[in-house]
Amino acid sequence: EVFEVDVPAEYSISEGQDDAGDQLLRLLDRFTVFNANDPSDLHPLESLDPVEAENGNPVKLAATGYLLDPDGGKKSLREIIVKLPEVTEWCIDYGEPPSLWLLTDTAWYKLLDPAPEYEEFFASTLCKYDLCIRTAAALR
Repeated sequence: EVFEVDVPAEYSISEGQDDAGDQLLRLLDRFTVFNANDPSDLHPLESLDPVEAENGNPVKLAATGYLLDPDGGKKSLREIIVKLPEVTEWCIDYGEPPSLWLLTDTAWYKLLDPAPEYEEFFASTLCKYDLCIRTAAALR
């Protein structure tokens, strides 16, 4: 397991892209999102939203997952487990194909598949994602 700040540069899709806000872009698979103070306390991504949070205060969330080779195996990079100390935001990219992202102070992470133990916590986020994607497609 490596900390986010120690991730080798070759695991990033790009550096300094304007639309990414000069942040790195990475692929995160088999991820979990949890209370930063208690890794066993799994949370849906919506816990970051004040409306969804207990007492109107969002929970400080962290995440772990496997970083994948951004070139689809061309670099022959091994998967590494990364620990993200704080997830600051999540969003939907309505491009083609649509995707779900989370943001830290260091990088954007394109979310692939959740870890098996996180699937039930991710289900509500996935439902909202699907609804938003279908609504956006219907409005086009």
